Amino acid sequence: MKGMTSLHSVTTRLHLAQLITLLTATETEPLFEQASRHLTGEATYVSGGEESCAVTGHLFTVTPEGTAIRGLLDGLRRDGVRLTAAQFNAEFDGLLLDRLDRWSLGDTPEDMVKGTMMAHLIDTTAVAALRQGLATPRHWTWWDADLVDVPPESSDWLIRRADDGGTFGSPGRTGQATYLCSARGNEIWVTQVDADITTVRQAQAALARRTLRA
Repeated sequence: MKGMTSLHSVTTRLHLAQLITLLTATETEPLFEQASRHLTGEATYVSGGEESCAVTGHLFTVTPEGTAIRGLLDGLRRDGVRLTAAQFNAEFDGLLLDRLDRWSLGDTPEDMVKGTMMAHLIDTTAVAALRQGLATPRHWTWWDADLVDVPPESSDWLIRRADDGGTFGSPGRTGQATYLCSARGNEIWVTQVDADITTVRQAQAALARRTLRA
């Protein structure tokens, strides 16, 4: 994968991809400089919406995404990963290119808009799943996710792990993940469904059957 060859294990690369998902989806801008300083021990990462003491760095308030970001940073630090802000940005660019290559979109303005909207839905869904406390497979990252069904005039969509061309291995080796997502007001709700589901209609029917059995 482009930009990842300097990192010494697939697990480390996967954790870095998971980290970049949160850094770029939860903040007004990617705070790569702050993430880099956390890796070197210069400062503790403080996410948007969190408050800390200016003197001691003690966190007064925490968020699910801030906790997850610090956990991933601490794991990378234990693995000996030290990245500058510029190197973080290069890894981010590589992930973006891999995703767009898999989607095989053209370079027309319409294609660019479509790609931006697809990426936004996937990234905001990743954060919504985290805030709901929804577990995702250990060997999976949202960079390997594809938006596979968005019915017209619907507030629901379906996200699945890439059937082919995922960055971190084949579905058979890394496991599958399929999520039915729904916009309700200003909130996104995410429900994991069976891996073989490929449409929103199938997912809704499966959830209805699950509710009847409950």
